[in-house]
Amino acid sequence: MVRRNRKIRKINIILMYSVLIALIIVMTVQTSKLTAQTRTLEDREKMIDASIAEQENEKLSLQDEIDFINTREYIEEQAREKLGLLYPNETIIKEKH
Repeated sequence: MVRRNRKIRKINIILMYSVLIALIIVMTVQTSKLTAQTRTLEDREKMIDASIAEQENEKLSLQDEIDFINTREYIEEQAREKLGLLYPNETIIKEKH
């Protein structure tokens, strides 16, 4: 009877350690997967942040261009060059080649 209890106790201990080792292996694998996924997401976040910064710069550049296009100087220049418009009593003097 004592021998049988010792055998059962040994089997229980072996089973307990086996379950514990299996849990440790599963947790290690899952932790590795999550770490890799975190790195991937962090890299993606950096790329998105860089893209946002680039878009912000483009937005500022376009806003500057819009501001310039809306100036009187630009409008007059375009009216002269593309439409040939002049102010009243204004004449254009061209050089002969």
